Amino acid sequence: MQLGWVDYSREERTKITSILKLLGTQGAVDELGIGTIRNYFSNILFPGIITLHTRAKYFVLLPYLFADAQKEKFSRKSEVLTWINKQEDNLVKVMMNSPDGDKAGIIGSQMYRQGRTVKVKPSTIYWSGLRAAGILRYPEFSISDACEIVYKKSMRQQEISLKLEADDTRADDRDGLYDGHVVFEPIVPGYDYKKECSIRLEKHEAEYIYRQFTKSPDTKDSLMAYLLTHKDIFVKTENLDLIDPGPLPEQLRRLFELSRQFADFIQGAHILYNLIYSEDSDDEVKEHYGNWLSHDFYPIDLDAIIRDSACTPDTAAFLRDFRDSIESGDDKKARRIVIEREIAVKRDRSKLNKPEEFMYSPDRRVHYYKIDFRFNTARQIIQDVFDGLVK
Repeated sequence: MQLGWVDYSREERTKITSILKLLGTQGAVDELGIGTIRNYFSNILFPGIITLHTRAKYFVLLPYLFADAQKEKFSRKSEVLTWINKQEDNLVKVMMNSPDGDKAGIIGSQMYRQGRTVKVKPSTIYWSGLRAAGILRYPEFSISDACEIVYKKSMRQQEISLKLEADDTRADDRDGLYDGHVVFEPIVPGYDYKKECSIRLEKHEAEYIYRQFTKSPDTKDSLMAYLLTHKDIFVKTENLDLIDPGPLPEQLRRLFELSRQFADFIQGAHILYNLIYSEDSDDEVKEHYGNWLSHDFYPIDLDAIIRDSACTPDTAAFLRDFRDSIESGDDKKARRIVIEREIAVKRDRSKLNKPEEFMYSPDRRVHYYKIDFRFNTARQIIQDVFDGLVK
């Protein structure tokens, strides 16, 4: 799988690289190279959500910060992001000391306890989410673009202030301050968020996020929006398997059913991977694999999954070969297919190719969970919104 981004600046390249490194260690393990399909369904069901997201609060904090940045004086564009990042660091302390609500999900809290600041800021982590939810009004804007708009407005404000000092009849210039781009859908804190901020949402903040995710063209037809508008279903949904696809809108239902088929199917490959990795010494994994073969393996619309996700021919061949080997009961072939696939994907970093180097133990199982397409992350965001709506 290849990941890419628009090349805006050296600073942004560095930050994106940092995010990719974090993703590589936080739930994005992909020993068998099925990330393209996983990400396809994740982006359909929960657009704008990534595994590094923690709480919904950041969807409003970033518009607050960029709005306030326009009131500052900057000598160059680079100072804008420096100011934003400094405020993000300050908010960690404010939220950690807040008497209202829990402290879970505050980005940078662990570093704060160590007297340090986190390198990858919320502004970088949440940018794609701001874009998808329509909170960022111009989808093509990078953080650098937004900072440039803030810088120009700041310069314009300074120019007009100087003119007004000389001639306070220049009302037209004062109105001109608000011409041009408005980077974010407007929202006003209504409280001094730089001094009294909690990780929990205020009611108007929850209403804002609810509106954006349920109305934005990129999110309004998603499972994220459906769960936001069907609280009775959400509160009973601890995992995706508990969702009845029947009531879902037709197109969403089709995609959701395909995603669940794929999650059930590829779980078998991951279980077998761990069985091979353990050299058949892990009895729990062995039992799990037997249960999958007996009860959880079933015919799926693999052609539709391959077609819709636009995965590579190599990935498609792997999936078809693995399915065929399981259907024919050829365990040796299934094992060989998994081993060869990991070598093709991981090359020198292949664990199955170097058992003496990567010592197996039950606490070192790889991808030993069913894909949830970022549901657990989205679930926290949705819960935050519902909690805020009744606050």
